[in-house]
Amino acid sequence: MNSEKLSIFTIQSLKKIFNPVCEIGNDFILLDSFEQLADSVFRYPCKVNAYTGAYLTSGKAKLSVNLEEIEVKEGMMMMIDPGKFVQIINTENIEGKAFLISEAFFHEMQLDIKSILPFYIDFISQSYLILEEEDKELLEQYFLMFEMVAKSQKEKFYKETLSKIGSALAFSLGSILNKQRDCLRKEMSDKTRGEKIYINFISLIGKFHKQERSVGFYADKLSITPKYLTSLIKKVSGKSAAQWIDEFVIMEAKNMIKYSDMSIQEISYELNFPNQSFFGKFFKHHTGISPGNYRKKGDSSYVI
Repeated sequence: MNSEKLSIFTIQSLKKIFNPVCEIGNDFILLDSFEQLADSVFRYPCKVNAYTGAYLTSGKAKLSVNLEEIEVKEGMMMMIDPGKFVQIINTENIEGKAFLISEAFFHEMQLDIKSILPFYIDFISQSYLILEEEDKELLEQYFLMFEMVAKSQKEKFYKETLSKIGSALAFSLGSILNKQRDCLRKEMSDKTRGEKIYINFISLIGKFHKQERSVGFYADKLSITPKYLTSLIKKVSGKSAAQWIDEFVIMEAKNMIKYSDMSIQEISYELNFPNQSFFGKFFKHHTGISPGNYRKKGDSSYVI
């Protein structure tokens, strides 16, 4: 399969598209150029099965993260969790650096998650940081250290050294988050109740859409009634709660049908449909094409 048409990326597949300046097998890569990014597969909705951090040194870009549009500019840093849907909508003279860390390697770092978690929860609602000058300088130093260590790949403890630098970077980002925590909380407090619930609702769909498609499930998680959730989400976003759930499920289904070796029946079970027939009707209702024909013909919006 052509690596440029994959829509569920691992670090291994991204290494074939970009030229990392630093790597640890399929656990970690560092990119120092976004030259290929604008015309890459990220033009279409996809997933990255790694923790991703991207720092813009110039230009600006508009992205969609879990179907929410975000604009990032020079001096901002994006942080994206594994499994989230990502799409680059447009870019303008962007330059920067990025790192990707596999989930396995992230756990090997043995971070004190309890100390970072409170900052992470505040941060995850918007997925980006606005960096001050001293923060930019600090990040540049980390990237420089990564690159310097990369030159000694055959040295003993190479992987361990990069792991410790990665751990230090994680805590430094936690420190930056700590400085911005009050600003983040004020921004959240300025949002309406509806906007806050909407943010939490989208986050829950991203986590549970493979298992749960009922509005009632998400309403229960948010401690509100299904009727109120439906009304509120429609008012805030212009789409109903059910429409948002279905969009996530259909996007997941398209990825699995087109880019996995799973049978349609296996996919229907993976997405928690009672049987293949029910899944087929659901998919055709939302796309106008059966799962089998979609696998054969594809979707023009995914063609590069």
